[in-house]
Amino acid sequence: MKKLSGVFICLLLFTFISSARIIEVADAGITDKLKAVIAAKNAGGASCTQYATNASEIAGVYGHNRSSTEKWIGQGNYDFGTIDICQIDFVITSSGTVSGITYYVDIYSVASDSFVSLIGSSSGVTGNDSWSAATVSFSFPSPVSLSSGTLYSILIRTDSAYSGTNYLSLSYSAPGGVIANFRQYDSAGDQTAWADNDVKITIYSP
Repeated sequence: MKKLSGVFICLLLFTFISSARIIEVADAGITDKLKAVIAAKNAGGASCTQYATNASEIAGVYGHNRSSTEKWIGQGNYDFGTIDICQIDFVITSSGTVSGITYYVDIYSVASDSFVSLIGSSSGVTGNDSWSAATVSFSFPSPVSLSSGTLYSILIRTDSAYSGTNYLSLSYSAPGGVIANFRQYDSAGDQTAWADNDVKITIYSP
């Protein structure tokens, strides 16, 4: 009887290990886009749906993290209304080697062209040297709530060292897409540049 129990236990262990291996292999094949959808489902209990997007043609790019004046760049200084945000897409082009760099999207409340409070940060996304006007999704661990009557900026960030060789650029178009416009902030959270152009961005809500 003891011998049979031992065989049974071994079979259970083998089945568990095999299942774990299958899950690991399957996860390795999941795309970043699908992972973002799964993260959104885990966060809000429902998949994200598009809330607003800038569908205009790309007119150029803005460089990011080449110096301390470009610590954060994105779209903002705008009252987006009352909304929960679960995912942000930017259109990104890489320069040099960014494959070892992790990027995040931060949402800050702002006033007088400076940060007031960090409202939420996305999960990290590892850079890809082959990004060329690629749509890159940043999902939030839980939906970030914005309130009407407050100005916000939605910005990309990395904690890696500044580099004039290895960096990302965000695509932009002429004004007329998502309300708000391009904003750039330094390492102190103060605005260092802005433009009427619209960063290519898509905002998702649960």
